[in-house]
Amino acid sequence: MLAGVVCRSCDTLYPERNGTVDFIPRRSQAPALPGAEALTSRILAALNLPPQARGEIDQAVDATRDRTGIGYIDAEICTLGLRFGEEERAPAAPTPEPGASIIVTRHYIGSSLPTGSVVFRSFRMRTTGALRGLTTGLGYRWEHTSGPRRLAGRLRDRLGLGATAPHGFTAIPIAALEAGREITLPLELHTPGRPGRYDLHVFPVGATGEGLTATIEIGGAQREPVPVGEPIVDYGEDHLRGVAFVELHLPAQRAAILEVAAGVNPHMLSAAGKGHLVVAADVCSNQMQIGAIFSRYNLPLEMQSNMAFVSCDATNAPFAPGAFDCAVMFSALHHFPDPSGFLRDLARLVRPGGVIAILCEPCSPELAAVSEAYLRDLTAGINEQMFAVEEYRDIFAAAGLQEIALCNDHGSLKAVLRN
Repeated sequence: MLAGVVCRSCDTLYPERNGTVDFIPRRSQAPALPGAEALTSRILAALNLPPQARGEIDQAVDATRDRTGIGYIDAEICTLGLRFGEEERAPAAPTPEPGASIIVTRHYIGSSLPTGSVVFRSFRMRTTGALRGLTTGLGYRWEHTSGPRRLAGRLRDRLGLGATAPHGFTAIPIAALEAGREITLPLELHTPGRPGRYDLHVFPVGATGEGLTATIEIGGAQREPVPVGEPIVDYGEDHLRGVAFVELHLPAQRAAILEVAAGVNPHMLSAAGKGHLVVAADVCSNQMQIGAIFSRYNLPLEMQSNMAFVSCDATNAPFAPGAFDCAVMFSALHHFPDPSGFLRDLARLVRPGGVIAILCEPCSPELAAVSEAYLRDLTAGINEQMFAVEEYRDIFAAAGLQEIALCNDHGSLKAVLRN
């Protein structure tokens, strides 16, 4: 078994752990993991691994102590126990700090919205100190950009007639946010009933800070709607649909496929069984190691020869430009703080004319505040986001990607794109 891989450019040796090449720099390690032995036993049972795999799984579980210094990545690393039946433990809520404020940093609205409609659009915000949630959040107000209407609105403001009151308010849906935390909040927007160009002002409510203003065309041209598929039965069936969706666009000859955020069970195993080369990548070394161990003990040798496991930060992936024919990710794009920027980086790893598949993305932001999984992950420090379908399409366009096929399976978006 190789000790690791040496970079041809800088001669850095990247270690190999349990069949996974590890490109993640570790800044520190957390103390010994409570219940590590029991977690190993649950993993062995869940994956039907033999007793002789215990030592390897022990090593993988120990990697849960790895810390990168990047909050949302470290939060993802710590989810291993939850994936294998560990009881959820809510982290201690930070104590709110006097004077903590909110900075609204960006939005995900395209250039236009329909008239007289209720839409959900996302806004990225950052805290300057520990902040109480639930009663704190973001408000918005529309202002027509035409001269007379804008002057009338500002006159009402000056006379104190309530024109500056929010047209709507969305609360931070968890109890508290720690200092410096960034989250993306989906706002319920009621668009103006008259077409025209409007300024949308979004600002903190319940805290001081800085808002932003976006100029939006109300009643402008809208895209053709995305086809709606069949209702989702369960998580597993939805991901099988995603595999079938992307396989329609794979080349007939042997292709090199990168699966980002592959986790313990890469979804493209079926492609490896058909002769394609699949590189499974994930920021969580513990999950990648377990995936590689499972592969060695359970997959036919021919399929194993078509698989590789890599732990890396996908925003700085260690692959040459154009190295892959296809890149895929399942229910993962919404975890990236800058999804369009990440897709631009990912597209560079795919050959010209290759395929990028974004599969099983949650796209019902109206359900975010009542989604147990969304609230759990947000509370745990994970960069959980929930975009609307049109926001995803704007993200794809901003990354310079062409839509080839789209489907919305009742809240699960599947998209095949070309660079």
